[in-house]
Amino acid sequence: MDKKELAEEIREIEFNKKKKNKYKISSFSDNQVIIDYITCSCCGNISVDEEDMENIIKIAHNAEQFYVLCSFVESMRYEEYGGNEDEEEEEDDEEYDE
Repeated sequence: MDKKELAEEIREIEFNKKKKNKYKISSFSDNQVIIDYITCSCCGNISVDEEDMENIIKIAHNAEQFYVLCSFVESMRYEEYGGNEDEEEEEDDEEYDE
């Protein structure tokens, strides 16, 4: 899959969900559409960096698989760095409470 194919599939998904204004999403570049698709709506975190995104696009067969692979890479990175930094701070606070 290439960026243009992925962006078109994502646009179709978004149009069908009526999640986004058709005019607005049509005006986005392919890169903007893809990044918006993998950006958390709550915190604004983008699930993968540019290099990972490019590699995932190459191996994904469709938008759903792209999303799943991005989520997988994000979860692996999360585990690699030991989870949430806030949790580490809470553990440190507990040590001082004892």
